[in-house]
Amino acid sequence: MKNLIYLFLFSVLISCQGKLAKSISSDKAAKKGGDAFQQLVQGINDPGLKRSLEQFRKEGLEYDLNVGRIKPDQVIKTAQGYLGTKHKMGGLNKRGIDCSGLLMVSFGKHGVVLPHSSHEIARYGVLLPDRKYLIRGDLVFFVDTYNSKDLITHSGIYLGDGQFIHASASKGVMISSVDDPYYWKNKYVFGKRVFNAK
Repeated sequence: MKNLIYLFLFSVLISCQGKLAKSISSDKAAKKGGDAFQQLVQGINDPGLKRSLEQFRKEGLEYDLNVGRIKPDQVIKTAQGYLGTKHKMGGLNKRGIDCSGLLMVSFGKHGVVLPHSSHEIARYGVLLPDRKYLIRGDLVFFVDTYNSKDLITHSGIYLGDGQFIHASASKGVMISSVDDPYYWKNKYVFGKRVFNAK
């Protein structure tokens, strides 16, 4: 009888270790996008873009961003305060601002530090491989908006209903459609969730 009890306890222990190992390995996979990353690349036909995304993933894809108790609408309200501001590469104020600068100051006002680079901001948050997952406050990222060594060349904040706020090179801070068939739809690559990402 004692041997049966030991055998039972041993099998329970082995089972728990297996589940723990699986949980740890899936958590590591999540940091590299996991299934979401596979879904993203499966939807892309351009082999060059797929290779660039693979490299981007290897260098860091889902860094944690501590937004504390800040709500998406607080950051969006700050960004909306820049509507009409002209575009200025490297700019960080109402005399001129660029796309990553808009994100940087909109989050920064609420104590969240972001880098002044769309390519690097795109490493933060949980990957959203398809537009259908976007909700208000998510970050949206684009490729090939100008010549650059970086994969991600443009960024904005999703407002809901297919709209995002961003600093356009031609028109300054404005609201556009992610699905604009003439430009943004073909440049969009993925979204990131930084609020309620857990």
